[in-house]
Amino acid sequence: MRYNRRGLLILAVFIPLLGCGSGGGETDVTPATGTPAPAVSTEVTTETGAAVNTTVLTSMLSHFKFTSSMDAEILNFIKYDFGTLSAWTDTTRTQAFTNLANLYGITNVNALTLSQWLMDRITYIYPDDGKDLQFAFIVPTENRVYQVSVDTAAGDGVAASNIGGGLYSIYLDQHRNGVDGMLLNFNQNYVPFLSPRTGVMQIGPSFFDQTDSLDTNDATRRGRRTVKSLYRLSVLFHEARHSDGNLQAGTLSFAHLNCPASESIAEEYIGLPACDDKANGAYNIGAQILTAMEGICDSICSPRELSVIEAIHLDVLSRLLIDDTPANYGDPSPEASLRPIDTRSYEIIPEQ
Repeated sequence: MRYNRRGLLILAVFIPLLGCGSGGGETDVTPATGTPAPAVSTEVTTETGAAVNTTVLTSMLSHFKFTSSMDAEILNFIKYDFGTLSAWTDTTRTQAFTNLANLYGITNVNALTLSQWLMDRITYIYPDDGKDLQFAFIVPTENRVYQVSVDTAAGDGVAASNIGGGLYSIYLDQHRNGVDGMLLNFNQNYVPFLSPRTGVMQIGPSFFDQTDSLDTNDATRRGRRTVKSLYRLSVLFHEARHSDGNLQAGTLSFAHLNCPASESIAEEYIGLPACDDKANGAYNIGAQILTAMEGICDSICSPRELSVIEAIHLDVLSRLLIDDTPANYGDPSPEASLRPIDTRSYEIIPEQ
């Protein structure tokens, strides 16, 4: 079969923060069950001293799968952020919770429902390290699996990117050539890729700031650590939205639009795919979680640190090209999953 190798459609979040990248994995030729994520302790220290909901935290740490070569420091930051969400119990911001419930399509807003919303949409996490993503096409009429790869590098200024929608678009393009399924290379094994809801994302070079620290013994930086944790959580929720939507409604992956020249949009975004024309798109999803969870900062963040949250919130909302009302929501219903295909007896064709 023919496959024109090209760069993948990257559904990324552009936020101007400095950060660092990490390493990636190698490939194997045998389709198999994926290996588990690296073991991560459930012991976390929260800035407020609040008890962590261990059910939520354990569930999140068990669900998310990281490449085996993911930097240990990155894993610690993500565990810290999961702890931030797992310890969140605020009930005071009722209007923000109502808005978030409508936006996310959930009944109650709490750590359990939000963590489940996230896990329904993201599972596999790679570093954006410049290495090609390895995957495979399944062609049942030939009893063959064709190994292929694609460039998924998102570039400078990208905090994270959801690549599941791009992979699904490649599947749709190749389906006419007899491709009836896909496999994702993860930790040197192949796992089924069944829809954008398989949940594949990359952590980009701007996910972490060079000054980020998890030194919880430094009480003077509690507020900063909390603000940065909320920011990183907002990025994860942003990327999770890109696993939603469907072709029929024209909302597949809630893809961003190139930002037009406008007084309300920062100059660095003009011409980049960093704006949304759906009020329930990824940027608003990320912005509103900041507002809803801001109560974590009440006792530990300075006015300046709170202003950082507000600045991020306003920056993101400036890129909504329509009014923020339910009338401007797009259909978030996901694409139906592809059928799993047993490929154990198939011939494996290496990439040409």
